[in-house]
Amino acid sequence: MIQTTKTENREPEQKGMACEAEKAGPPKSLGEPDLASTPVHWHALTMEATMETMRSDFEQGLRSEECARRKQKFGDNSLHVQAETSWKLIFARQFLDVLVIVLVVAAITSFLVGEWADAVTILAIILVNGALGFFQEWKAERSIAALRELLTPTCQSLDLQNASSG
Repeated sequence: MIQTTKTENREPEQKGMACEAEKAGPPKSLGEPDLASTPVHWHALTMEATMETMRSDFEQGLRSEECARRKQKFGDNSLHVQAETSWKLIFARQFLDVLVIVLVVAAITSFLVGEWADAVTILAIILVNGALGFFQEWKAERSIAALRELLTPTCQSLDLQNASSG
C-alpha cells in the first residue's frame, strides 16, 4: 500500500498543488482516458484511482482489445534511441569552440604579418587539442553505447489471452 505524506509538511508551492489534486480526485474516465487535456497529479492518486483512470484492473490488467487500440492510437511502448553519432561529426565539433575559433583567427593573423613560427605553433596546438578532444569524446560515446546495451529496460505484463488458454 502506498502511504501519502501530509500536505502540511510540504513547501508552500507544493502544498497548493497537492491540495488541488487531492480535492479534484481522479479525473472522470467515461470512455477513453483523456490524459492529454487533463493535468493528472499521479503522485496524489491512490492506486485504485490510478487504475480507474487508466481503465485497467489489478487482477486482469488491460483487455487485449484495449491493448491493441492503445497501441494503434499511441504507438509502441518503447524508448526512443538516439542515432549513433558519427566520428566525422565528433571530430568537427572539436573545432567549433569559441576559443578554437579565436586561435584560428590568431594563426591566420600571424601568417599575414609574417610570424610563421607563431602561426605553426598555434595551428599545432589547435590540432593536438582537436585530436585529444576527439579521442576522449569517441571513447565516451563507446562507453555510453556499451552501458545502454547492458541496461536493457524490461517489465512484466499480464497477457489475458495466454493466461486463459493455459
